[in-house]
Amino acid sequence: MEATRRVALYVLPVLFILTDVSSRFIHIPSLVRHGTEQNPL
Repeated sequence: MEATRRVALYVLPVLFILTDVSSRFIHIPSLVRHGTEQNPL
């Protein structure tokens, strides 16, 4: 039980960071797309 608890303490923050980073990378192209749609070059 102690080992799984320790693993969870290490895995959970990494998962949160990965989801945060991936969501930012997903949002950046959509923001760029919206910006180009509003201001056509």
